[in-house]
Amino acid sequence: QQLQRKISANRAKNTELLAEMEKTISSGKGRELFKDIADKRSQVSPRYAPLYELVKTDRAKAVEYMKTQFEPVNQTYIAALKSMAGFQEETMQHDVEESAKTFAETRTLVIALSSIAVLMAIAAGIVITRGLLSQLGGEPAYAADLLSRVANGDLSMDVKTRGDDERSM
Repeated sequence: QQLQRKISANRAKNTELLAEMEKTISSGKGRELFKDIADKRSQVSPRYAPLYELVKTDRAKAVEYMKTQFEPVNQTYIAALKSMAGFQEETMQHDVEESAKTFAETRTLVIALSSIAVLMAIAAGIVITRGLLSQLGGEPAYAADLLSRVANGDLSMDVKTRGDDERSM
């Protein structure tokens, strides 16, 4: 009686789990395998009541029934469950491989874009520095020294520029 209640509780829980599992299946092969599980389970379910009756009345016949009627059908149900588990494992392995491939491609893209950004920043720095040097007419420190001397009233210095310089200060 107690064992029968445990088995019934486990079967009810299995029914719930299978219903949840069915909602998550999206592939044709997965639906096919799930249908096979449901078919095999429906062949096992009607064999419980006779087994329970035989356990109450004749244990020897219950053992014989279990060996000849219940166990072979139950093994086909277990095989169907194992097929689904194998399919799920293959699917997950494929997804892991695809994720690794996507990660590698994304990493390569990020590295390439980062490298391009660094090179563009260096180029921008060079262009800006050349533009400033051209406008100042030389080194910024030299220009700052000249301006400081002019600000202090010293207009006697000779400003040195490049020969072709016509735009700098």
